[in-house]
Amino acid sequence: MHPAHLGGSLTSMRRLRRPLGRREQITLAVVAALVVLIGVDAGLRVRDARREAKAALVLLDRSRATLGPLLRFDTTVWPGREGYARLQEDLRGAERHLRRTDERLGYLQWFAGAGWVIPRYGETVRNGPALLDFATTVTAEASGVLEEAEPLFVGTGTSGDRARAVFVDRHEALDGHLGRLDDVRDDAERLADVGWAGPARRAATLLPELNEDLARVGSVRATAKRMAVGLDPLLGYGGERTYIVLGQNEQEIRPTGGFLGTMGVVKVADGNIASFEYASAYEYDPKPDKYRTPPPDFALGNGVRFYYVRDANWSPSFPESAGEVLRFFREDRAVHADGVVAVDTEMLRMLLQALGPMTVEGVDVPLTAENFYSALEEEIFGDKSAVVAKKRTILGRVLKQSIDRMQAADADKVPALVAVLRQGVDGRHLQLFGRDERVQAVSEGFGADGTMRPRARRDFVAVVDANVSYSKIAAAISRETTYLRRADGRVDVFVSWRNDLTEFAGQRYKRLGKSATLYLPDSNTFVKTQGVYGNMFRIFLPQGTTVESVEGFSPIYRIEQGMTVLVGRVEVHDGEQKTIAVTYLPAGTPLGVDLWKQGGQERDRLRVLAASGRQQETLFDGPFVQDTPVVLPPIQPPAGVR
Repeated sequence: MHPAHLGGSLTSMRRLRRPLGRREQITLAVVAALVVLIGVDAGLRVRDARREAKAALVLLDRSRATLGPLLRFDTTVWPGREGYARLQEDLRGAERHLRRTDERLGYLQWFAGAGWVIPRYGETVRNGPALLDFATTVTAEASGVLEEAEPLFVGTGTSGDRARAVFVDRHEALDGHLGRLDDVRDDAERLADVGWAGPARRAATLLPELNEDLARVGSVRATAKRMAVGLDPLLGYGGERTYIVLGQNEQEIRPTGGFLGTMGVVKVADGNIASFEYASAYEYDPKPDKYRTPPPDFALGNGVRFYYVRDANWSPSFPESAGEVLRFFREDRAVHADGVVAVDTEMLRMLLQALGPMTVEGVDVPLTAENFYSALEEEIFGDKSAVVAKKRTILGRVLKQSIDRMQAADADKVPALVAVLRQGVDGRHLQLFGRDERVQAVSEGFGADGTMRPRARRDFVAVVDANVSYSKIAAAISRETTYLRRADGRVDVFVSWRNDLTEFAGQRYKRLGKSATLYLPDSNTFVKTQGVYGNMFRIFLPQGTTVESVEGFSPIYRIEQGMTVLVGRVEVHDGEQKTIAVTYLPAGTPLGVDLWKQGGQERDRLRVLAASGRQQETLFDGPFVQDTPVVLPPIQPPAGVR
């Protein structure tokens, strides 16, 4: 078969060629030379950029181990003075390397669009410049945050002055750096989804953890803003502030954490204590006595007709109880205080842990975190006839020294001090209420306000104990709360209290479990019973909850804090365990549950379970040391039902 004849003859290609002119030859040579030079330059630039990026990555990887915990307030790995300086230098060094990387790549970044036609590395080529810009911004702004926060971590002067230097004097600059970090969160999420290849893959491994850290920047920024506004009125800069300080004795548990056995008035000016008085709560009884009607459940549990400031913390909501304390001081002593601070003995022990041993006049040995209870419990509780005097002198000295040492703590103590303060706030060993909205905003920002806050589309449970047996016995009492979400959406709450007093014989203070007195409402009489734990408890549930059954007690129903409250009473004798149960149907279908932690509970355990068919999934099982939010799995329809 022959090809179709088109007619005529084809002109040979050779006949079309002609020699290149001299000008064309020169142009071609120049182009070829430029291509070679660009290729060599590009190779050198890529080599240098890769070397700079690798050096930056090493420094960023080392910095991440400290920077992330700083944002999370995880003080277990916070740097000391030298570590902070090294972290700053690492970030500055990483920023220099990243900027040199950008300079070395130069014009090569113009070709990022070519990534659309490069098969394997295309996505990396397209997004490489954005990754470099992102890393440079984050490094520069994180370095800026550390520079502005430097006085707090490595500065001199009192802790109040250092905090003010950062949060007030440097607020505008600090907020700017935090704001720019917050602005790149969307970039971080987008870059984390890129399928990185080659050397960029190693850098991209930092993105998931970096995303988590950046997600916390908003919270840190909000806290810094609250501090900028509230620190001066909190610490008396620009005007003296008066606070009532409450010593809560968790050995006799009460709703906000413990019996108000000691209290006092502290005046603060420019971050320093201007005056300090502290005494047994009984010394604050009005003279002459005043008749005040006690809360009904307090009267029912204790069999009393009078109401004193030492019993003013009957509400588990600290702002409400603090308001009662302020009223007592205003009416009985003409003290118009600006706020209330409550600490328990565990908080004082934790401060010793952070600040080191303390020598206190009246105590034979230096106080440490390890011997704090054994040394002080006997001093305070050992000889009943001298209790009032010892509370005034010894506990007052311990508290005053603790405050003084916190003020004077140098930068090297900051990580340990912040750690115990955070732990104390989480466990409600430390609570603060301020009449000034700016101060209260600071308290709320740190979670020190002691407020119950049910959240939308979530269940909420708070079990609040109150010792009504007139005895110090909490060391021998353990409590376990179990939350079981059934397969049909109903909830069972079980609470057990166990009295192990016999096991503690001789191990703690002599008054442990002694001199117990119970009020019997039916006969309106008191009976002395050694070793018993009388507990007037309350269970708080969200409004809209339908209580279906209770076991182990006869509830009194109340509405408090905008919630449904079941009030009950148990008596647990030495060696006994008492358990109560409540079954209810939550309002709607909660996505999770928030378990509220009562302050002062020494031996407290929590379990959260979800049933599915005949199986139970353990969602949480451990010590109950802080408010515990738990996500609940979706309710599965019965088998065969769609």
